[in-house]
Amino acid sequence: MITLSQILSEQDLEKRKQLIDSKIMELEQIAEQEKELDLDAVHKGFISTSDTIQFSTDLIDINDNPISSRYTMKSTDYFYEFVEYLKQNNVKDMMSALYAVSPFLRKYFGVNPDYTTKNNRSDAFDTMGMQLSEIQEKHGNEVFNEYFSKWFDISIFKGNSMAECTEYAALTQNLYSFMGANTYYIAGEYSSDITKEAHAYNLVQLGQDAFYIVDSANPTITYDMDFNIVDSKPRIQQISRADFVNAVNGEGLGIEVKTCNFQVNPEGQTRRIDVMNCAYGIKAKTNLKSK
Repeated sequence: MITLSQILSEQDLEKRKQLIDSKIMELEQIAEQEKELDLDAVHKGFISTSDTIQFSTDLIDINDNPISSRYTMKSTDYFYEFVEYLKQNNVKDMMSALYAVSPFLRKYFGVNPDYTTKNNRSDAFDTMGMQLSEIQEKHGNEVFNEYFSKWFDISIFKGNSMAECTEYAALTQNLYSFMGANTYYIAGEYSSDITKEAHAYNLVQLGQDAFYIVDSANPTITYDMDFNIVDSKPRIQQISRADFVNAVNGEGLGIEVKTCNFQVNPEGQTRRIDVMNCAYGIKAKTNLKSK
């Protein structure tokens, strides 16, 4: 098996690309093929390029024919870009690489100036639905299917600040698998003092007794005194073996994730902000379909 250290230690760009190609092929061969990962699923390991993911409970209307909002995982460009990101930031060890996934994904998917990630997502897909309707009417099903398969791929979220937890968790799943970690994609629930909604995140085992929740879509942010962002770190929190086992077996998980953001003054002193809402709950739905 090709390791992350082998890939990072290769100085020749073309040979490094060949190692990444081979690693992706290894993961593809291990992964089951042609699955549909929905919002009520636990998924272990690599999500293959033949898989599809349901990214919303909403339906997309095409010529008054509502279709499920799914995209494929065919694009693999993020693997190559992530390796280069690690090289540029001189990341050499596994733990540092695991922590690098969240900031990399925010760069890959793009964020708004206020650091939000939702950028007219529903409007964009409504527009795509109308465009596909026009294509189907004018050019028939063959051209329609070609456009549909091209547009509804994970790559449509790159650089436009539209990615949400589903996309962050899916790419976290694959990048962690790429690095050799035992990882699970979990569909569950996010709840705070002010909101409750469906949420996707990851569970990862890094050693015999080292189990973590990884929530790449919700980083801990440090601001300066003018509330400009000066640092962002992924939320990675250790959990018990029992919590981990219950979640991946579909028996449920209820846990509080520490989520305080910080502000730093010119002297380098930090203080917690949003103190009244300094944690959120994460749950895994019970009776999940394990895939």
